[in-house]
Amino acid sequence: MLGSSHGARARWGAGVLLVALVLVSAPAIVAADATEAVKELQKAVKAKNADQARSILEKIASAGIDEKALGRLIGLAPKCAGLDIYDDLAKALGSPADDAAFAALTKAFSREKKQPIRFLLADAIGQTRREEAVDALAEALTDKDDIVASAAARAMARIPSPLAIDELINALGDLEKAKGRRRQMLEVLAAIRNLTGEDMQDAVDWRNWWDGNRDSWKAPGEASEGGDAPKKGGTVVDRLKRERPSEFHTISGLTKDDIVVVSGASDKVQDVLKAIDIPYTYVRRDAFDGLELDPKQVLILNCAGNEKLSEEGIAKIRKFVHEGGYVFSSDWELRNTLVKAFPEMLEFSKESPREDFKVEIGPGVKQSGHPLLRDVFTNNPWETMTGSGTLTWEIAGRSHIIRIKKGVTVLIRSPQLHEKTGNGDVAITFQVTGGRIATGIAPARQIGAVLHVLSHFEKQKNPEGDGFALQQLLLNYILEKQEGRRREMRK
Repeated sequence: MLGSSHGARARWGAGVLLVALVLVSAPAIVAADATEAVKELQKAVKAKNADQARSILEKIASAGIDEKALGRLIGLAPKCAGLDIYDDLAKALGSPADDAAFAALTKAFSREKKQPIRFLLADAIGQTRREEAVDALAEALTDKDDIVASAAARAMARIPSPLAIDELINALGDLEKAKGRRRQMLEVLAAIRNLTGEDMQDAVDWRNWWDGNRDSWKAPGEASEGGDAPKKGGTVVDRLKRERPSEFHTISGLTKDDIVVVSGASDKVQDVLKAIDIPYTYVRRDAFDGLELDPKQVLILNCAGNEKLSEEGIAKIRKFVHEGGYVFSSDWELRNTLVKAFPEMLEFSKESPREDFKVEIGPGVKQSGHPLLRDVFTNNPWETMTGSGTLTWEIAGRSHIIRIKKGVTVLIRSPQLHEKTGNGDVAITFQVTGGRIATGIAPARQIGAVLHVLSHFEKQKNPEGDGFALQQLLLNYILEKQEGRRREMRK
């Protein structure tokens, strides 16, 4: 846990999963019915009847959960994990019937040690939207567990209180002083932006602005992040709008000049951008030499098979990145473009087998907290426990296997791919700042970057799985570039 400059605070850790329910047959539920409702839920969970369990939870959320039921339902929580009723659990837990129940909820959170329960309770506490929830969540904003800390930040963004903004700015200041906490900084920064509608970068600027605007601040509307439990479905941008609204605003402000897509015979990333309503400029590969690039842009190189760029085109890409541009590429662009432009960073290893095949994927070693992986893999430990958050990646026949050198970060890897080809790297990235290779995402001046993925966008079909992951990775990359532009504008 990071140290705090804003006074001692009780250690709010985690809590215990509470589930409050009601008899399905009852026409209405009141607090006195909660204990009996727990018994009905136990039966539904034992029978693996998710629909019945969900119905019970919906009724308890509507009537409110009482203190006694919280304690009784602690032991039942882990057994609910496999029923895909997480959102219903969080909503029920976030509906305390009275002050005593709310106090029991926050007390459970402060005592709990298990990550899944802490995650759930942070979510539930935020859904109460009570000002008293600020104290319960504040310490968790800088928790050493990034998953819990992220849940706390998103929960805090639901609380329409000046105290929430105070604590978020304090947490941002603490995180700025810590190493390796960029992803959590982004979560806290997004929460402040969601609550204020303002757009600043560092804690000092936020504090100065807040000191002059605290008295006139008005709470955001219900449409802001966390008004209700996030719903599933839709595109990756739809989810961004629900769960990261300040960043959705950034994406909504993009113009076709911000992203340049170069044609390719084997991939069509522009179709993905079009599907999620992100504007772009499309350029044929044979016209690339005459294209004038701006380092403020993101350049997307579709895999073009044997269609290669000229030597002038390769030099242009290297110069573009060294001056601060961002490049995204796929598959055969490894050998045809990146290895030529950045031989000190990457090598072509070999081709994968001729037939297509699927592999399971996960974050690279020690990269689960990387900012480019925000929401790529599930942040919800309940899904991880049951395997429902496992993603697969479709590998096209004869894909170009990546071999990295020093300074390259492996974002996504697959042990299965490693077994089959001798190398498991699926998505890699590296940065250039001031003409030199840099590691990690840092707020440096004129920072350029490369993000490369194995195989093609067109091979990732599942909107809730592999395709969703690939879209989210690209979206995070585009957002990271916009954050860099904001930093430059403020210098």
